Amino acid sequence: MPGLQVEGLSVRYGHVDALIDVSMAAPEGRITAVLGANGAGKTTLLRSITGLVRPRAGTVRYGATNLVGVAVEDVVRRGVAHVPEGRGVIQQLTVEENLRLGALWRGRSERRRQLEEVFELFPLLRERRQHMASSLSGGERQALALGRALMAQPDVLLLDEPSLGLAPMVTAQLMARLVQLVADAGTTVVLVEQNVRTALSIAAHVVVLNLGRVVVDDRADAVAADAQLRRHFLGF
Repeated sequence: MPGLQVEGLSVRYGHVDALIDVSMAAPEGRITAVLGANGAGKTTLLRSITGLVRPRAGTVRYGATNLVGVAVEDVVRRGVAHVPEGRGVIQQLTVEENLRLGALWRGRSERRRQLEEVFELFPLLRERRQHMASSLSGGERQALALGRALMAQPDVLLLDEPSLGLAPMVTAQLMARLVQLVADAGTTVVLVEQNVRTALSIAAHVVVLNLGRVVVDDRADAVAADAQLRRHFLGF
């Protein structure tokens, strides 16, 4: 049974169709990569799932609930967390303060327990817990943004370009942590990523968008093995 089911989603900005009748499923406890060129609609898809963008048509089902029309904060409370492109940490706060913001509605003991779990996943954040977020490197800020999302204990995690601007080694470390998270917690992940090779190496399933439409919906290994498809839609 899919962890997240998108059906017939359409979004328009003015006279421009950003998503056109998009349907996809993100299987529970797996990584689903959403790939495509700039402007394909990948970020709009994630923003529509979390309520930041209101679609013209379609549904986003998580369990028995249609998330379309649900307030953003309630989407988070229902178990769906979003790490947007650009990381978005609050630079004037410490690492620990940023993390605690991710679980404000949790009880104190639950926040402490979740904080320890995030520190286990990202040991460098423990070392930097009292440092200002502004002092972190790009990779550390990305880890902090992901850690803050995990503080909400999401069942579904949406990641928008987590490797953007990161060195290859840092990207590899971050993706390894993501695979570990899925293996340990059974989290359902939807990963928007320009680094196609990296995404294909860790995803179980792939959806490719082109000009707002789904043009490929298949297993990651099948997409990786199809050279013609990769050249045509993914540029390698």
